[in-house]
Amino acid sequence: MKKLNRSSGVLLHITSLPGPYGIGEIGPQAFNFVDDLVDMKQNLWQILPDNPTDNYNCAYGAISAFANNTLLISLDFLVRDGWLKQKDLDKFPKTNPNQISFENIKAIRYLLLEKAAQNFLIYNTEEDKKKYKIFCKANQ
Repeated sequence: MKKLNRSSGVLLHITSLPGPYGIGEIGPQAFNFVDDLVDMKQNLWQILPDNPTDNYNCAYGAISAFANNTLLISLDFLVRDGWLKQKDLDKFPKTNPNQISFENIKAIRYLLLEKAAQNFLIYNTEEDKKKYKIFCKANQ
């Protein structure tokens, strides 16, 4: 009989991470959280479904079993990669850390994501195109 190794971890949806843009995202706060898990000697992070949510913003009410939630894209990483400017994020309104208004956050984030996508289409380099093709091929 094979011996099973015990593990422990944390259940925390990505949107529950702290951050300056209304909800947690797969950005610096997520990387910091993983570092904290390592420091706490935790082996697992269960993130719950990360699909686009239904009209009630429920993680289990996904509108697709295959797509990822674009609201989890890191705005800071879009700045880091040059698709947004820091001044775009400086305009992000302060949000209540104790209560999330997904509708307000969606509206603002989608405008920023659209701007980043437009900047990508206008300013991409040959290297960016190559990386994008690789990404698309891997996600078919």
